[in-house]
Amino acid sequence: MKFGEQRPASGTAAKASSLLSNATAFGPWTTKPAHTNGDTRDRGLEEGRRRDVYYSRFTIYDSGVPAKPRSPYLHLDAFNSETNQLNVIVDTPKGSRNKFTFNEKFGLFKLSGVLPAGASFPYDFGFVPSTRGEDGDPLDVLVLMDDPAFVGCLVTARLLGVVEAEQTERNGDTMRNDRLIAVAADSIIHRSLKSLGTLDENLVGQIEHFFVSYNEIKGKQFKPLGRFGPTRGRRLIEAGIKLFRSSTRK
Repeated sequence: MKFGEQRPASGTAAKASSLLSNATAFGPWTTKPAHTNGDTRDRGLEEGRRRDVYYSRFTIYDSGVPAKPRSPYLHLDAFNSETNQLNVIVDTPKGSRNKFTFNEKFGLFKLSGVLPAGASFPYDFGFVPSTRGEDGDPLDVLVLMDDPAFVGCLVTARLLGVVEAEQTERNGDTMRNDRLIAVAADSIIHRSLKSLGTLDENLVGQIEHFFVSYNEIKGKQFKPLGRFGPTRGRRLIEAGIKLFRSSTRK
């Protein structure tokens, strides 16, 4: 291939190139309406329905082709490839009475509950992306930080360990619902912490008590089973990564 000569596109790239070849440029976006002209079988569209193709620097959108969004909140690597530290997405900041959860359908964070007056999250709470727990949700993690973050914030953290626990739902179903404990990599106040064993035992007990009472408010039971260090916590995350990958392939 000569210098400056473009390599022929194939597969998805070829389809994208075909879609864009007929588009009219308009700033950073391009758009071109098309019509089915009576032939709707291949396009899967009703006769005469408008079909638009949109192109940005990042994604191609074709209104005639249904697509499942790929959220960075869920598909970001669990561990930072450069530092090997844990990636955490904060969904509920420290001191918040509001509990937020990520809604996969809408790709947004949704208010899922409110704690009673006098109760709030003791530290920033979130999840590890690209993981699945026994309950089908990403693995939970509590992050010690100097000040609260915000909903949807990516925090690079150092894993301290895990409080393994069982959770019993209102219908009586019991499953594992562990709580990973981590510290923000950029924390100044907590920078000396290396494992769960270096945390004050009374503080760990208060964290466990928070999750017990939090679940009681929701009519559930939370039973701590044991406290373990970062090695055990990492094994749980690696198992959660495997479960996530197997679920996304279905």
